[in-house]
Amino acid sequence: MEIDDANELVIREALRRLGPRTQFDPAAFKSRSPRWSRNKGRGFFAQLSDAAREQLRNEGLRLNEQAIHLGRVNEAIEYGRSLVEKYKVATLGELPEEEQREFARLWSNATGGVTPHEN
Repeated sequence: MEIDDANELVIREALRRLGPRTQFDPAAFKSRSPRWSRNKGRGFFAQLSDAAREQLRNEGLRLNEQAIHLGRVNEAIEYGRSLVEKYKVATLGELPEEEQREFARLWSNATGGVTPHEN
């Protein structure tokens, strides 16, 4: 079974469970979703070909690294904003040198080629 086939099975099962007249409750879905996904996901994962399983693993790792990268970028931006507010300056270049260095380190780590394990 390929990833597209597995996605189609998940969508069909979700629609079947919702039924034609069922009201969609996002809160209830959110609370049940991880448990249902975990249980159904194991079965779907087992049906995937070896190549599709490897592709899914790689995609998961890539998405996780992107999330970590975006988290670091957001952290650096928030740190820069807090410094600008704290020191009441218009640009980061007006900050004290040690604060500029710390911001530069955070920004470099966030935007550079540093992997999540190197920070």
